[in-house]
Amino acid sequence: MTDVHQFNNITLGGRISSSRGTLKVSNTMFMWRTEGGRIITVLPVDLAKAFWIRLYHRVFQLKLQLKLGTSIKFDGFRESDHDVLKSFLEDNFQVSLEPQTIASKGTNWGEFVVQGPVISMTIDEKQAFEIPLSEISNATMQPNSKNEVVLELNQDSTLEDEDESLVDIRFFIPNRPSDDTTKKTTAQMFHQSILDKVDVSATSGKGIATLPHIPLLTPRGKYDIELFPTFMKLHGISYDYKIAYDSVARLFQLPKPDQTHVFFIASLDPPIRQGATKYPHLVMNFSRDTRLSVNLNITPELKEKFPNLPESFDNTEAFDIVNKLFHILTTRKITTPSSFKSHGGTSAIRCALKANEGFLYPLERSFFFVHKPPTYIRFEEIASVEFARVSSGVNQVSNRTFDLVVQLTDEVVQQFTGILRQEYTTLFNFIVAKKIRIVNPDESTELSAPTESGSKADQNQEGGEKRVTLDSMVDDEDSEEDEDFVGGDESSDEDEVDDDDEGEDEATPKKSEKDKEKSKKRREDSTEKPKKKPKISDA
Repeated sequence: MTDVHQFNNITLGGRISSSRGTLKVSNTMFMWRTEGGRIITVLPVDLAKAFWIRLYHRVFQLKLQLKLGTSIKFDGFRESDHDVLKSFLEDNFQVSLEPQTIASKGTNWGEFVVQGPVISMTIDEKQAFEIPLSEISNATMQPNSKNEVVLELNQDSTLEDEDESLVDIRFFIPNRPSDDTTKKTTAQMFHQSILDKVDVSATSGKGIATLPHIPLLTPRGKYDIELFPTFMKLHGISYDYKIAYDSVARLFQLPKPDQTHVFFIASLDPPIRQGATKYPHLVMNFSRDTRLSVNLNITPELKEKFPNLPESFDNTEAFDIVNKLFHILTTRKITTPSSFKSHGGTSAIRCALKANEGFLYPLERSFFFVHKPPTYIRFEEIASVEFARVSSGVNQVSNRTFDLVVQLTDEVVQQFTGILRQEYTTLFNFIVAKKIRIVNPDESTELSAPTESGSKADQNQEGGEKRVTLDSMVDDEDSEEDEDFVGGDESSDEDEVDDDDEGEDEATPKKSEKDKEKSKKRREDSTEKPKKKPKISDA
């Protein structure tokens, strides 16, 4: 009968808020399984050493060092578990359980050592921590300092949104005398050694292809994009980024209204980072005249994994090459504009977001504003939209531009300003067709669709097209009073619109005769000099 020991509530060491699981130890393997189905196993032939480490009061860690140099840690053991594990490892694995003391002095400086696939930091010859190179997604140098190196870590996709995880670690490395003839600082040499080690541990063989001088708007600059079987690397003048294909959530190809450029966008989850700045979208801006010739390094294994991958591109449009390669390698569908057409016949509307001009693309299931800041809004996240500044003044005169205010379900508000009034009807009809709630911000009531009744001032002067105004449902005291009069010799602007106020009277309640008399008296008292008495209409 096989002897099996089970330990509950064990977490994977080296991670913050890692999922809890069950560790089963038998004479054939160590197997850790979470409720979500994640499994990690360690076979006896792979095990080199085992260490018992006290993390804090009454909580211990089992560290299994493998023959390849890496280690797997399990946290959450009790002190009473030591004897059970020690005897089991000696009897079945022929490995002794050695105690190990970690540095707890409290200082934040020490010595870095890169040994095989692990980076370790020691303080007073005691290990403070170690980082497997396989957990490092990227290493960058800070632009304003030649002594700072940032290690960005892979993110665990099995964690919940509210869970915390370690994202990056920043090191300050003072310069030291060196025999290096390239005049690099100690930090630069450490940075390069990390990149070399990460490349060796994460890739096998050459990259699939390199796309040179690809123009990006965010992060801004020209980058060489190097494609690998499971990730891509962006090489810029100041920064390098490593992006796993699994972190590419969506792809978009959006033609620019000038018909000479194309936006190609890759939405990332989690986003890439540059210091404290996050970039959730890669926005590439291609000219239709730019063409490239690219040869791909296709191996039999790669051809089996991606059968649709072409061997080369000869004098092909650059955006078309990126389109096909990203679609095949990430296995993501590319979203293109819907049937929406603006007043000018394009797929986008020119507007501004946070004082930055750009283009708003109404897509089949979302809005996308490009490019600064790139903003993606799904229709299911929208609580309501409001049309602001459609008209102004007592006379309901249409403005040249209006704003679209989008209220999200999480109470965040996005306001797109400076939209030409010619786009109103098309955008209104599109939003109505998508069954998105439209409200009047002043009255908090549903905003009705354009109708044929209304004042002359509400008509489009160019084509006579009716427009809904935000003030059409607001009481206009002056217009109510003057509807019984016909303008005399000294007609005012108010007299010009009084004859056509019947459309507004249907949307507002009638005032009583007593209220009208009071309003009339107030106006007469406030008049500084007498005016010519208007003639009473025969009607």
